[in-house]
Amino acid sequence: MKSSFLFETTVGFIAIIYREKKVVGVQFAGADLVSAKVDIEQRWQSEDVLNPASWVKSLSKKIQKHLSGKKQSFEDVPLDFEGMTTFRKKVYQNTMKIKAGQVITYGQLAKKSGSPGAARAVGSAMARNPFLILMPCHRVVGSNGKMHGFSAIGGIKTKEKLLRIEGAV
Repeated sequence: MKSSFLFETTVGFIAIIYREKKVVGVQFAGADLVSAKVDIEQRWQSEDVLNPASWVKSLSKKIQKHLSGKKQSFEDVPLDFEGMTTFRKKVYQNTMKIKAGQVITYGQLAKKSGSPGAARAVGSAMARNPFLILMPCHRVVGSNGKMHGFSAIGGIKTKEKLLRIEGAV
């Protein structure tokens, strides 16, 4: 069974979904706590936990700090990649290397992941990123430097807000 922990940040409620000692997902849950709980429980088939494991509570504090402008690294967070293709894992591992305050294009990320010319496939992987904030898909932009797609609540406005918080915009 998966557990979820909802907490408030400067950009609204965020949920950490976890199983055992790995993060299964991190998702923006919006501004309304009641509907956020229902959405998370249904989407992730998880049980809402009021008192999560200490490592989950520490991670939530780290995310709160990051979203309040105090840059944090999430490279050491144990992520559950179960069921993902080798390509997606490679793309996600390279996405984790993009530092706060920096951006990279979909094409550059495809090349770093060993698949030059696969910018659209990288975009597809970013759209299915289950680890928002931890896996900084918001740092990936179009070849012209413009914002393209962001599937989290608020869309491109949220992406721009995250980049502003990190000093990239």
